[in-house]
Parts: sequence; C-alpha cells; structure tokens
Amino acid sequence: MALEEYSSTVGCLASGAAVLVLCLLWVGFSYSRHGWRDVSHSLQTAEEKVDSNGTASERGIYHNEKVSTQESTATTLYSTSTSTSSTAQPSPSLRRNSLRRLSLSTTSTLIRNTIAPKLTTLFTSGGRRDSVDADLLSPLSPSQQGESASPGFPAGHAPKTKEEREAIGKYPDYETLSGVSWPNECKGFDPDRSLPRPYRPFRWKYHQTMALSKMEPDWWLELESTYKSRIHQRKQLYLQHGKNVLDWLPGEDVAVACRESMELVVMWLVKRYPRHFELVDDDMEDVSGDDRSKGTGKVLVNHILGIRTPLDRRDIHPLKVLLYHVPEDFAIVLPEITYPAATPENPIPQPTIRHTFRGGVICSAIGWHLGTKLGLSLHDIHHTTGNVPDYASKLSFSMDRFFSRSLPPHKPIQRGSWSLEIGQPLFAPPDDPHHLKLRSFQNPELKAEDVYLRVDWQTLRRLPISGAVLFNYKAVFTAVTEFKYEPRIPKLFGTILRGGSKNILEYKGTWHVEHVVVPLMEEYARWQVEEGLAPEEDETMVATLEQSPFFEGWEGRWRERERGRRGV
Repeated sequence: MALEEYSSTVGCLASGAAVLVLCLLWVGFSYSRHGWRDVSHSLQTAEEKVDSNGTASERGIYHNEKVSTQESTATTLYSTSTSTSSTAQPSPSLRRNSLRRLSLSTTSTLIRNTIAPKLTTLFTSGGRRDSVDADLLSPLSPSQQGESASPGFPAGHAPKTKEEREAIGKYPDYETLSGVSWPNECKGFDPDRSLPRPYRPFRWKYHQTMALSKMEPDWWLELESTYKSRIHQRKQLYLQHGKNVLDWLPGEDVAVACRESMELVVMWLVKRYPRHFELVDDDMEDVSGDDRSKGTGKVLVNHILGIRTPLDRRDIHPLKVLLYHVPEDFAIVLPEITYPAATPENPIPQPTIRHTFRGGVICSAIGWHLGTKLGLSLHDIHHTTGNVPDYASKLSFSMDRFFSRSLPPHKPIQRGSWSLEIGQPLFAPPDDPHHLKLRSFQNPELKAEDVYLRVDWQTLRRLPISGAVLFNYKAVFTAVTEFKYEPRIPKLFGTILRGGSKNILEYKGTWHVEHVVVPLMEEYARWQVEEGLAPEEDETMVATLEQSPFFEGWEGRWRERERGRRGV
C-alpha cells in the first residue's frame, strides 16, 4: 500500500475511533452507577426488541414465559391501556428503570442512525470493505424490524389482529390476500370417471431432503373417481376413531386458523368445480360467534353428494366441514414461542421457536394417528415419534428455519412421499394387527396385481390471516403393474429398490413386497427396451427423470385412460 493511502486510512480510522470513544465515554458517564454489564445488557435488549413504533419492548426478560403470538399481542394492548388510564404514581425504582430504558433506546437509535453510517463510510471508503460488513452497521430495514417483532413468522406476514380480521370480514378474496391465484375451472371433470394424476416422485441417487417445488394453484386439491367412496370411508373412520382422526387444541389462534382453512378450501372448490359446488346464503340466525361472523352465513351445496352444509353455525366445526366434503387430510401448524429465563451466563437469551401441530383432520395415516402427534413440534413428529431417517442430522434445522422465514403466503410449495402396500390401506393405527402382520414376512403367494404404490402428495402454504401453515395431503394408489407402460419408470424404480439407502427403504416399508416387485421391474425394463419405449441404460446412467414427479408422455397416457373409462 502507498504511504499516502496508508496515512489517509490511519487518519480515517483515528477519526472514527475518536467519535466512538466519545460516545462510549458519554454512555459510561451517564450509567456508571449501573455498571457496564447492565449497560451492555440493556443496549442489546433495546437493539433486539424494537417494536414497530420504535420503542423498547416492555417484555420482562427475567421471567419464564410461554406465550402464543396472539397472547403476546393481547398483553401489549392491555399494558398500553392500563398505563394510559391508571392514575397511580409509579414507584421511584420503576421510574428509574423506565427512564433508563428510554435513554438507552435513544442512545441505541443514535448509534444505529448516526454513528454507524459514519463508521461504515470510514471503513468502506474507496470502494473497499476491509474488515467491517456495512450491512451489520446499517439501521434495521423495515423487513428486519418486522421479523424481529414477529418471531416464528416470515417478515411482514404476522397474524392479523382482531381489528384487522373484523375489517377483512368473512369469505374474503384470498387471491388478493395471499398472492396465490384462484384455480381455473376444471372443465370436463367427471366425479365417477376422472383419474388422479400419475405421481411418481422417484429420485436417484436418493438424498434425504425436503424435495420441494412450487405448488400448482390448479392442483392444490384434486377430486377424482374415488371421491364418493373416499368421503364415505373417512366419515366412517371418524365415527370409529373420533379424536384420533379429527381434533384441535384450544386457543384463539387455532380457532382463527381452522376457520380460515375452511373458508379457503370451500371457496377454492367452488371456483375449481363450479358445476359441482356452490356457496349460497344461509338465512338462519344461529351463526357462529367469532369476530368475522357478522351478517348472513353461507351454505356449501355439494351436488356430487347431494348435501348442504351450513358453514357458520355454532354446532359445526370448520374441520368437520373439510371432513364432509374433501377427501384430503389437513394439519394446522403454528409457532410456539418460549422466552427462557435470563442467567448471569446468558443475560439476553433468545426466544425458542417450535412449530407445533395444533389441529387437523387426518384419515390417511399408516402406523400412526392424529392422537399420537397433536401438540408435538416438527422435530418430535418426525424424529422422536416418527423415526424419519436422517431427520435430526439433516432436516430438523432447515425445516424449522423454513417454517419461520421461508414460506410466505404467496409461495406455497408441494412435494411427494411414497411407500409400497399390499392392497390400498388408507388408515392403520400403530397397533393394527393386520397391517403389522402383512409387513412382517414375504408372502410367497403374493401376486403382483395386489401390490400398490402409495403416494402421499403434499402441499404447504402460509395462511394470510392467521399466519398458520396449512399442510395437506392426498393418498393416491397405483397398481405397480401400471409401470409397464410408463417409460423408464421400471428401470428407475428397480434401481431404487435394489440400491437405495437401507434405512430409507425400511422406513418406507418395501421389504415385504420386494421379492415380487424387484423382478417385476427388471422384466418390465427389458420389455421397454425391446419395444423401444425406453433406452438401454446401465445402473450408472439411471437418474431422476426430467419430468419428475411424472414421466415422459404422462399426460397423453393419463388423458387416454380417462377417455377409455368414459367409453370415448
């Protein structure tokens, strides 16, 4: 470095250091009686807990608190109202603490808005960024402030307040609120003959990831020829298993999320299948008492089943509306925020955020049921009670971070998981003897026609009013004999079964049918090469298909099969 540049840099650094020292001396003089630990503690607290009005949060950091976002909001509103209406004089110690917080907030603002930009300029002069990141010294952006004020939610997407919900009203335009377009009409839909799309979410080489992709708005929910029988089956499961199929936890945040889920689903159905579903006015006065129930309620008219369901009556829970009309499962996930006690070793503890399963309707579960998961965190659902391979080591951190920061309402996602089953079991609790027996041995008399691929096609979306994450999925069954006519699927699937991760395959439960499926896939792969349906490739050439989660030419074959069912 030239001498002139060196001297100039030293001069800039000396100037900046002088400004910083003067500021610190002033802070030290003002607060010497409190000790430096209290000053640094309070400065960090003021920095990290600035609310949308620029004032320091009044949360007591030396108390154990376990509160929902709604409870925190209610506490803040209560504190504000009582502080403005009370005529009692605060104690001297309370005044001192309040003045200290106010002064610290002012000092914090001075450092961030005045001193920090000057230091940034000094350390980054000449276009260089020597040893200080300017972004760390800059004032908080609006999005960062929003994120700090609403832990557990993406910046700018905190739950709506009660006043905001009342202003929005019932059955709002969720397309505008969420940024996700309403679906196009599904023309030609036939509830007796339409087929589900042929999902084949096979990946090779397989790595345990979330495997997410952008959700297709037209295919958030999917009705097909099993609609009537599946709805009947789900109602029977609820009658038999009760709260192990449908349940919810108490709390206003859960109630708001359940209501919002129901509204979004029924409005989506009406737009996607307008010939089969209608929303009409309900002139009955006994409507539900939530804060968005003013005025006339609605009735969902289901022309497929020939039933009418009031949506705003007190005696019909929103989750039951979903059970009666939608052959898919729904789970509502909300953040649970815990503020741990401060200690001398950790005077400013960070809040712990756990996303927990708060309510839903789950009829498509193998080896578990809703009662074994309700109230649990994502980690406990997938690892502690679910034994998902590699979850704790590879997925736990990224999942929690994704739910907190990376799933805004306008970016819903989709994914698929698969397993192999004998027959088409929809629901099998952990102690189901029949299902346990089927998976305990390889039946030498098992026929290929009796083995099915089960795909749980899943979507996740952030609800714009409650802020909850709505997770839903649909179980789709396909006989493995269908793979014969699906280009490159037999080779790919056979490779996965032969060489896939042992713990992944054990989790998916493939062993009890591998003795039938593996040789069948080898036979189909040879036939496809002979017929020119697939290229000849060895194991090193096998890879996830470009058309995943489908296969080459899938749509033409799917449409052809539908036309055949209709006799066209």
